[in-house]
Amino acid sequence: MSFPKLRVLLAVAAALGSQAPLHAQDTASFPSKVIRIISPYAPGGQTDPLTRNAANVVSKKVGQPIIMENKPGAGTLIATRFVKEADADGYTLLMQSNGFVSNVHAFKDPGYSLADFKPVVVLGQSSYVLMTPSKLPARNVKEFVAYAKGRKDLSYGTLGQGGRTHILAEELAKQAGFNWQLIPFKGGADGVTALMGSHIHGYFASVGLAGPQAASPNLRLLAIASEERSEYLPNVPTFKEEGYPAMTDTLWIALFARANTPAPVLEKLRTLFAEAVNSPEFKAGNRGNTSNYAASLVTFESQMQTALKKTVQEFKEYNLTQQ
Repeated sequence: MSFPKLRVLLAVAAALGSQAPLHAQDTASFPSKVIRIISPYAPGGQTDPLTRNAANVVSKKVGQPIIMENKPGAGTLIATRFVKEADADGYTLLMQSNGFVSNVHAFKDPGYSLADFKPVVVLGQSSYVLMTPSKLPARNVKEFVAYAKGRKDLSYGTLGQGGRTHILAEELAKQAGFNWQLIPFKGGADGVTALMGSHIHGYFASVGLAGPQAASPNLRLLAIASEERSEYLPNVPTFKEEGYPAMTDTLWIALFARANTPAPVLEKLRTLFAEAVNSPEFKAGNRGNTSNYAASLVTFESQMQTALKKTVQEFKEYNLTQQ
């Protein structure tokens, strides 16, 4: 080997050698700057306080700010695509819910796949509550169905076509034998506001969003789509109790990082947020909102794949079209 070639090889080796400890040092010092959590929803819903609560716990521990940025719109696609295009360094995370999975099929070109992201933590889980305006002559599901049948002006709110609230609404309509029209909103709080003003006739809200409205004179909580009554809403019957045993669904809220985030950074994020959601501070601030998700992230990823297959089947069953 000639001397010039040897000099080049030695220079390359030296450069690679100098980069390795630097990368290790960067990983060890993570996070060394602001972490952003991108929310696909408008401010004011259940997801905001839940995510901020966990972020505050982690922020105090690592000594770095963690901020939330709301980027609602396009059925949560705007936020998801934004994070997909961000650097895979762990400093831009995505907060998402069930629509993250269903959108992969609900849209012809969602701009992402489940393989593009890795879960960091499941912040919590709950279910959906059917709420209606108190002005309607319906105090339970049976009376609501009787009111709904034959009407052509009935509408319901949802966070977008193909999401869980959309499919639940269509499932109830098909089983009960009535029709209603979808009205999309950018956030749960917007949907509840429209409901209170009687601009729509129904809305499937999360337990955390519905709970504070339980005593409202303007709304009624008719039923919850869970196997058992919620400990936070013990007076709200399940759909099973109301004669609709198939009306069950679980709502989850989770944080995701880019799939190609360096493994040490991803694991550090997972450890930090897992400790946060199990901390007394987080649990105290989350009271009445969601319950703890006890399974592993491996199980969670498997459940997302199962949910995607279910969404494909539901689109066929309820004659839903991709956007």
